[in-house]
Amino acid sequence: MSERETISLQELNLMVQFAIRRQLPDSYWITAELNEARVGSGGHCYIEFIEKNEKGNIPVAKARGNIWANNYRILSRKFEEQTGMTISAGLKVMVNVTVEFHELYGYSLNVIDIDPSYTLGDLFMKRQEIIRRLEEEGVIDMNRELDFPLVPQRVAVISSPTAAGYGDFRNQIENNPYNIKFDLTLFPAVMQGEQVEKSIIAALDAIYERADNFDVVVIIRGGGANSDLTGFDSYNLAFHCTQFPLPIVSGIGHERDRTVLDAVANVSVKTPTAAAQYLITAAHDFAEEIKAYAVGIQTGALQKLSSEKLWQLGLVSSFNKAASGFLHAEKMAVSSLASDLKNSVALRISTEKGRIVQFDSNLPLLVRNVTDRQRNTVENSVNRLNFAVNGIVREEKHRLDIYGQVTRNTDPKRIMERGFVILRHNGKALRRKGELVSGGHYNLETSDGNINVTINEDK
Repeated sequence: MSERETISLQELNLMVQFAIRRQLPDSYWITAELNEARVGSGGHCYIEFIEKNEKGNIPVAKARGNIWANNYRILSRKFEEQTGMTISAGLKVMVNVTVEFHELYGYSLNVIDIDPSYTLGDLFMKRQEIIRRLEEEGVIDMNRELDFPLVPQRVAVISSPTAAGYGDFRNQIENNPYNIKFDLTLFPAVMQGEQVEKSIIAALDAIYERADNFDVVVIIRGGGANSDLTGFDSYNLAFHCTQFPLPIVSGIGHERDRTVLDAVANVSVKTPTAAAQYLITAAHDFAEEIKAYAVGIQTGALQKLSSEKLWQLGLVSSFNKAASGFLHAEKMAVSSLASDLKNSVALRISTEKGRIVQFDSNLPLLVRNVTDRQRNTVENSVNRLNFAVNGIVREEKHRLDIYGQVTRNTDPKRIMERGFVILRHNGKALRRKGELVSGGHYNLETSDGNINVTINEDK
């Protein structure tokens, strides 16, 4: 067997290394997707770059990459400050690399710089494309156009059950300062990674089956890298939300970027805590509005009752004054009539006496007869006058008694003493049976106090 000229693997790799350095001596700006990005114990970041076909479903190129620790501290801080995200899998990046070939570790790309604006632009373009498509289909505003419930107390929550954001949300709801009670039902879902879209849509479908049991849906995610928000920039998830029959509140824990989910949700807030505060404030505002109505009704009722009492007192006072004035006038008239009659009688008697004296000698008997007739006439007149005056006084007294009785009968308290009561609900007097609700709490106002009652059965 003839001897062949051979070289070692290390020698071959060194030759490849030399050839690469000679042919590719400079650094190059490349664009690729991060298929993997992990930081080792030494602070170095190990990356796998990947490029896919135009449809984005088949890899056409891969390469290992490294960002050495000293450089990674600088580049990661720069990238996070400008994008709000960490360097992580799933992002498209533009990086400046040198081509390396190590005799032991093989081919790799050494990252020396990164352009955060490219990643921002890629995410922005994807997001804008989805929003544009939803606008063209005329569905982007459908969930936002739903009326938000006045009292959103039955809440379907989509979140990871172990997420800190879900714990913050529950703590805010259950310990709210107004002691408002909420009914929370958790629908567990994956809130980061590739399963976000599928998992949240499955949770929405489960809620849809019980839609009549809920007032609102809350989708929350607390903490984590902003790169994990890419799962919420999904056309399928956004379209599903636009078609949902209940208002959706998004609070997925971000401060800077606005996802497609935020664009289609009925209400968008930054954090789970803000989502809880929104629900608490909505319920509290409604309660305060109801209290204001109740106070207004109570104030109006008290003012009306006070006005009616004053009117009745005024009416009684007017009756008393009118009766007193009439009686005084009648007494004055009777007194004047009696005085005139007395003067007239005295004058007539004086005249008659003169005539009697004048004709005493000739007509004594006639004088006595005339005197007797006049005396009878006077007595009859006085008797008739007294009878008439007494009749007028009795009639006026009877009228005053009637007025007083009417006043006493119309007194609300007197009416309630006859057995009438007032049934109130939240301060409002009920007038019809149809306003009663089984299980409702009511206040029964009687003449001597109030009684709280509950309607157990509609009879």
